[in-house]
Amino acid sequence: MKIRDKVLVIGLFLAMLSVVLGAFTAHILKTKLTTDMLEVFQTGVKYQMYHAFYLIVLSLIAKFSETQLKLIFRLVVFGVLLFSGSLYLLAFN
Repeated sequence: MKIRDKVLVIGLFLAMLSVVLGAFTAHILKTKLTTDMLEVFQTGVKYQMYHAFYLIVLSLIAKFSETQLKLIFRLVVFGVLLFSGSLYLLAFN
């Protein structure tokens, strides 16, 4: 699979996961978390969607070399894991 295809697939997966987590928040977590922690979780979902959208756009219009695209891709995915992941964990602690 070419790197552009991989970036697109991961971007679409992260977007789908954002929608699922958003629905999970709206229907299940609203009774389990405090208002503040619910807001923290929703912020993680929102920024995950922003990153997903960025990856999708990047895969479709980027004029980067394969090496540059791989680096950007890895940094964005790492950012999602660190930022959104830390917010998800924070909401449950």
